[in-house]
Amino acid sequence: TSSSTSSTSAMRLQLGPEAIESNGMGDAATQTEASDGINVELLHTIIGTPEILAPELFLENGYGYSVDWWGLGALFSEMLLGDTAIVQHGENLRALIESYRTGTHLRPLPKWVSEDAASILKALLCVPRKERLGCGGGGLDEVKAHPFFRGFDWDALYRKATPAPLCPFAVSRATREVGGTT
Repeated sequence: TSSSTSSTSAMRLQLGPEAIESNGMGDAATQTEASDGINVELLHTIIGTPEILAPELFLENGYGYSVDWWGLGALFSEMLLGDTAIVQHGENLRALIESYRTGTHLRPLPKWVSEDAASILKALLCVPRKERLGCGGGGLDEVKAHPFFRGFDWDALYRKATPAPLCPFAVSRATREVGGTT
């Protein structure tokens, strides 16, 4: 996750199922937006699906890298549950914002979700950004130290020596464009 709040450039990580790209070899990458030459203290733009946008976009005057950790929680929710963990309010943005204010924004998790998975999901989707996992002084190390990742070999991941638990069938863009099979 990259974001600058005190230099002259900023990078915003786009996290969400639609922003994940695969190179066909099992490596996934995320889309990023970068802006150079702009003095960024706090960002103020709002774009995206309201149910997965961080609460600070609605509740505060500007935001920083904390929205990236919320985005990771939203992505984790989609991957774990197949849906968002945020209570759906349809087109009623006021109800969504009120659920953030009252702490009723998360729907009950299914019983099959492990204690560690529920814990990291709730920690990443915590409304007060100062209490959100990853937003303390430890940043990424805070997230990596969460019990959900107990026993995970981060060094092997960095070396690309960890086999993917799932390798979906990839079809080249050229094949899709000529109407090939998917």
